[in-house]
Amino acid sequence: MDLFVERQYLEKISGGEREKFLNLYDVAFAPLFKYVSRRVDDREERDKILELTFLDALLQIERIPGDVTFLVWLYSLARPRVQSYLNKRGRQEAMYGVRKPEMGADAVEKVGRLFGKLSLEESEILRLKFFEELSDVDVLFVIGGEEEKIGSKVYRVYKRAHFLLFGETEQPQGVYFGELNGVLSRVRDLEEIEVSEPLKLRIKSELGSRINRRDFAIDVEEVEQGARPDPFEGAKGSDDPAKIFVEAVREMREEGEAMPFEEDREKYEKKERIIELFDRFKWIIALVPAVIFVFVLGVVVYSFLNFGKIQREAYTICEATVEFEGEFSYADKNLIHESFSDRVCEYYEGVSAIKFERGQEDVRVFVEKGTGNLEYGVKEKYDRWIIDYYAKVTDSNKKSREV
Repeated sequence: MDLFVERQYLEKISGGEREKFLNLYDVAFAPLFKYVSRRVDDREERDKILELTFLDALLQIERIPGDVTFLVWLYSLARPRVQSYLNKRGRQEAMYGVRKPEMGADAVEKVGRLFGKLSLEESEILRLKFFEELSDVDVLFVIGGEEEKIGSKVYRVYKRAHFLLFGETEQPQGVYFGELNGVLSRVRDLEEIEVSEPLKLRIKSELGSRINRRDFAIDVEEVEQGARPDPFEGAKGSDDPAKIFVEAVREMREEGEAMPFEEDREKYEKKERIIELFDRFKWIIALVPAVIFVFVLGVVVYSFLNFGKIQREAYTICEATVEFEGEFSYADKNLIHESFSDRVCEYYEGVSAIKFERGQEDVRVFVEKGTGNLEYGVKEKYDRWIIDYYAKVTDSNKKSREV
């Protein structure tokens, strides 16, 4: 679902139209079902976690942060219940919902053992990155923690997972992560999780009934079960690199799979093909510096002929008149058009003009359209511009509110 459309639904829900929650439910059910099914093999527990998560979302819908999607927020609500189940169960080693064909059984078994050797938090990071395909920022929101440390944490998990699968390596980082991505992507492609339509209808019926009765509370027993202690407390796995290294070497020797000959041979064959390809096209690579020099020289000459200034306009698909008041860089304008201007023009009909005014903390946006004017406050966050608040619409009785 488009982010602007999703935000419109959330605004209507906050305004009292709770039945709009069911529209968000229809879109989010399948990915959340797969999220839980990848981690919980008990059908009854899976169904209970899904139902409690959506009931929890219905209860707290007004509290959803403005910088995350509805689905990522649902992942964060479901995660404590999933991790609580895994802590009670002990470990999670199997790849639930992944078939084992003749050509892919080895990869599935290896990845299953990999998740058994990692801590629950490390396993969750890998699953969110490669199966839910979330960004580092969204992973941070789901698992919690400090923003400035998420990049290094993800890097350490990648490094440890690569070692557990392939052993020590002196290859460059690009190849290093490419191998890990190749194995996990292959396993993800073998996934066969059939979404339960009867369960979807049953939970939707329960949500609709509660919305009609204006009953958004969850039973005390359910709330206690869904309480949020540290989900990784007592989880197995080590954060000591030396210990994990020794244990991994011992296990790999015992299993007799430390860099199998067949895999080793395939890697060297790939390297030889890359070197052969490089030799074949090295004359083209030799021309690159000359092309870059000619391009730079052309830019310098063009700049000189235009009195040292290169006039550049930010690109937008919006046909409305767009004005910027204040200091906006070329990169700022392009990012604003991509994150806001283009989406506004696609969503509303009859937009004739958009004006951006830079303030001290945010940017005020004035949108002129046929039925009236709109006013927003936007700010830059996580390399994109997001809506900070909606101001009053001239042809509406709605009051200003923050997102």
